[in-house]
Parts: sequence; C-alpha cells; structure tokens
Amino acid sequence: MKDEVNSAAGFLARLLLARNIAPGTVESFRKTLTSLLFNHYRDHWFPEKPFKGSGYRCIRILYNKVDPIVEKATKACGLPVEALKSLFPQELTMWVDPKDVSYRIGENGSIGVLYDNSISQTVEPEQQAASHSSTLHPEASLATCGQQANHLHPQLHQYPKEMQMVMS
Repeated sequence: MKDEVNSAAGFLARLLLARNIAPGTVESFRKTLTSLLFNHYRDHWFPEKPFKGSGYRCIRILYNKVDPIVEKATKACGLPVEALKSLFPQELTMWVDPKDVSYRIGENGSIGVLYDNSISQTVEPEQQAASHSSTLHPEASLATCGQQANHLHPQLHQYPKEMQMVMS
C-alpha cells in the first residue's frame, strides 16, 4: 500500500507545484495526504482482490465538490479549500488500488497510469538504482506527460504550460 499511496499523494502534490504553490506548503500537503490515505485505506486494502473496495479508495474532484480527504489535507497545510477549485482540474478521478494507481481528467478523458506493480517488477536492477522509485509508471513522468495533454483535458488551455505537462 505504501507505493500506491505515495504515488497518489505525489501526483496531487505535483499538480499543486505546477500551480506555483510554495514547495513547503506542497510538501506539507503531500505528507498529510499520505498519512490520511493510509489511515483511510487501512481496513479497505485487499491485495488478493485488488478491485474489492475500489470505490471506497477512489479520489474524486468534481467541479465544486472535493474529496473529503483531499479537503482535509488542504486545510491542514494552510491552503484555503476554495482555492482547490482553481488548483486542480475541474474533473479528476483517481483510483488507488493494490498494485495499480490510475487517474482520469474529465469524464471522457483517457485513463493514465501512475503506478503499475507489474511494470516495477520488470525494471532492471541498474534502472532501479538510478531512479528514486522504480514503481512509478514511465508515462507518469513530467517529461512524457505533455505529449498526451490535449485529449485528456478539454479545458487544458486554461492552465499554465507547466501544469498542462503534469496533468496528462
């Protein structure tokens, strides 16, 4: 569960960084969200049946409705909850499941993979040593994200170029 939760919290933190939120505030948000997600998922994590409890573990931001856990982490790090409406995409869904973390921006957007345990097991040892975390899906890196941006988020042009790269 550690890798999956870190992947989810890290992704949302990178979205905040792309919106020029102070790095210290973003780190506080990431740590708080990580802790909250661990506690929230503790009794709802079934590695032998990864889709059991998937709805419970889903993180959803839909226009003016923000996932309560994300809202709680936001308040804890000192960001106004109202700011979330402009900091995150209007429609964001993230599924945090055993061995897989995926997200979708927009109702009809493509699904992006942030973490896939099956990929991490095929990474060569020298690649593992070279990267901070071999469990992040290669397509989740900032360098490759911008190539898919336009079809993932219909209002993407509203966001700064840095966030467009993070959001795909």
